[in-house]
Amino acid sequence: MIRQEIKLTIEGDPEHAVANGLLAIGLAMRRHPRVKELWSLSRREQFLQYTEYPGLPDCVYTQMEEHGHLRTYAVEIETNLTLKNFDKKQMQFKRFGVNEVYIKDLKKCEDRTNWVKVQSFLMEGLP
Repeated sequence: MIRQEIKLTIEGDPEHAVANGLLAIGLAMRRHPRVKELWSLSRREQFLQYTEYPGLPDCVYTQMEEHGHLRTYAVEIETNLTLKNFDKKQMQFKRFGVNEVYIKDLKKCEDRTNWVKVQSFLMEGLP
């Protein structure tokens, strides 16, 4: 088996950076449904082109769904989610053919000191 390389951007506090890595690893290792592509930093940079809501999503991935359709999902990890942040992130990232935006609020994770539980929390509910 060929090793997969994942490049991560470090932004926010250390908890956010670790959570972002755990999410990327979880998606890269998932087999059913298998993730076709984890978007690279350069590919995600297209979200910065918008002056209305510029920003870089934490993770964007594309996978093959039933009947051979490709679908793209953005995942944003928040350590301090507010209703204002939630609405902004939904508008910010539902572009460029992104089918759904998932916002993960780390405050809702029952044990943020256990990386297995954090990864499970982040992966929960993602298609």
